[in-house]
Amino acid sequence: MPIYPIRPVPSPATTVSSPGPSAPGRRRTTGADVPSAPIGLNPAANGRTPNLTVIVPTRNEKHTIGLLLARLGPAVAPLNAEVIVVDDSDDETPEALVSQAGTCAVPVRLLHRLPGSRKGGLSSAVIAGARHARGEWVLVMDADLQHPPEAAAVLASTAMRHDCDIVVGTRYGAGSPW
Repeated sequence: MPIYPIRPVPSPATTVSSPGPSAPGRRRTTGADVPSAPIGLNPAANGRTPNLTVIVPTRNEKHTIGLLLARLGPAVAPLNAEVIVVDDSDDETPEALVSQAGTCAVPVRLLHRLPGSRKGGLSSAVIAGARHARGEWVLVMDADLQHPPEAAAVLASTAMRHDCDIVVGTRYGAGSPW
């Protein structure tokens, strides 16, 4: 569950030319499969720009998403956070998220990727979320509650307080809450 400061990234529809000896004239489009924008799911936004964006990639997590929001929202609310769920589900996860987001203590946005736009799996979901992050800091965590949301908030707070480039939680460290 890493957390790191945001660095500027190219816009989602950037076309990159690759001139040079290895690929003369070759062009590729980066981020073409990124949906246009996440959908806001709750009124928790208070007009302030968040300090922290929590990116939660999901795939068929309808049974855990409600509990995740119930624990994560209060844990990261003091950090002026938002949550972006990047969903690659084929089940009712988006519907479960919509029904649970209204009670979350922080803004929740949903970026649902259709089957044709899921190329790259988990890593591309995280990148898609980062491209839409509004916070200066980004924390990435799973929705299956393998990582305690309360520990994620501690990691984020530590990184923000000490201006670290990256903080990684592990269950193998001395005194680990996992």
